[in-house]
This record gives sequence, structure tokens and C-alpha cells, in this order.
Amino acid sequence: MGSSRVARSASTQSGASGSRYIQEVVSNPVPGVDQALVIAGSDRRGTIFGMYDVSETIGVSPWYWWADVPPQAKDEIYAAPGRNLAGEPSVKYRGIFINDEELTLQPWAATKYNISQYDSPFTGEFTKRVLELLLRNKANYYWPAMKQSMFYVDDPQNGIIAEYFGVVMGTSHTEPMTRATDEQSKFLSGSWDWTENSANVTAFMAEGVNRSKAWDTLYTMGMRGSGDTASPTLTAPLLEQVIQVQQGLLEDGLSKSLGDVPQLWALYKVCAPQCFWL
Repeated sequence: MGSSRVARSASTQSGASGSRYIQEVVSNPVPGVDQALVIAGSDRRGTIFGMYDVSETIGVSPWYWWADVPPQAKDEIYAAPGRNLAGEPSVKYRGIFINDEELTLQPWAATKYNISQYDSPFTGEFTKRVLELLLRNKANYYWPAMKQSMFYVDDPQNGIIAEYFGVVMGTSHTEPMTRATDEQSKFLSGSWDWTENSANVTAFMAEGVNRSKAWDTLYTMGMRGSGDTASPTLTAPLLEQVIQVQQGLLEDGLSKSLGDVPQLWALYKVCAPQCFWL
């Protein structure tokens, strides 16, 4: 319905710019169709949200898979006349972080989904389910599991699937530039230490940019000790240097100005024995 008046209205609602949608019963929307419920979004996520909103309205809970909520049986379904407008979300990035998954989720998933060569069950079929859950809840942002898992490595299809679903990918607060923690021990030459191994760490991060450059990504910036621990050598001036290098990698790898590259800055101040966000 890209050329319909409904689609045009979805893309021109005053004062908004992203992930809006319209649902409207339209007469003669296309040749050969007398009447249809038309769903149009201002972008691909808006269209998806509009479709899943209808699904929820007719009785399919967004939690039908994750929480085993049964769909409601309906003998008849009607679309009322009129137009429903959904505005732009007030929070731009809305999502989840799968954390502490080794306690229950990982053992459960290991009985349901293909296991990667690195022993993670969070492969493509699991990813599809989680991304659908996000979109059904009108979320758009995903931090995948990080303990003993590597989203882009465990299944090379994971990144492709996320792009197909229209979900923005990120990585956790301790995994900059889309590189999972477990990738350090497997693919980084030398230690995860900026003072002793900055050249190899830079190359490691650059590969993360190159790997994700064709997909919708919000890049985690900064650096921390390996495995979400305090770094014994990283100082505030060195962290500033790390950020400068990372931003240079983004500019070079994506051929974009930094203002056009979504970034999440995860900067730590270590005050023994706790860590605090800044």
C-alpha cells in the first residue's frame, strides 16, 4: 500500500518521524478489492507494529510463546470503520538484555534448539522467537545473551535474521563494537588490555564494525576488563583514547559522520568493591 492515501498519511503525521502506523478500513484500496483493512507504517517497524497490534486485538498475546499464553478463540472477527493512528514511541530504543541466562534459559533452550559448534543454543530459530516477542511488544532493540554465547558467531544467520525482522542490534555494556566477550579468548590475538595490546584490540573491534556494517546496529562504546570486571590498567585518559579510536573505526568502516551512527556509551568509574554507571 505504499502509494495509498493511508500510507501517505502514515509517513506525514505532524510532529513525528519514526515507527508510526495507521489502521483503516478502506474502500477499493486496489483494483479488484472492494474493501480492506489497510495497515501502513512510516517505516518497516511501524508497519510491523501495526500488524501485531491487530494480532493482539483479535486475541493473540505477545507472550504466547515466551509465557505460554494461549490465543483466544474467536468465531468471528470484524474491523470497525474508521481510522486508528498510533504515534511515534516516546522512547526511541526499547528492548531487552538476556542476562544470567546460564541459570535456566540456556539449559532449557539446549533441549529445544540447534546447538552451535561453541555449545550455545541461541541460534537462528531461538533468535526468531525472541525478535518476534520484541516486535509484538513494540520493542526494537536487542542485547543478546553474553555468557558462553556469541550472537554473530554461534549462528552466522543471527545478524541476517535480526536485519530481516527489523530489530536494532546492540551488545551488552561490557562488549564494545559488537564483539562478544567469548570472542576475546577465541579470536583476539593477545590479551584484552589496552595498555599492552592496543593494536590487536583495535583490529578486533574493527572486525566488529565490518561484520555489522550492513545491518541496523547501535554500537556499544567504551571498554572494561574482560568478563565484566574492572580493568587493572585502564584509566580515564586511556578510556578517552579508546573512545576516540572506536569512533574513528565507525567513521572509516561505515563511511558516515558520527552524528549519523547510533552509539551507547558504557563508561565505568570503579569504586571498590562496586562499579557504577556514569
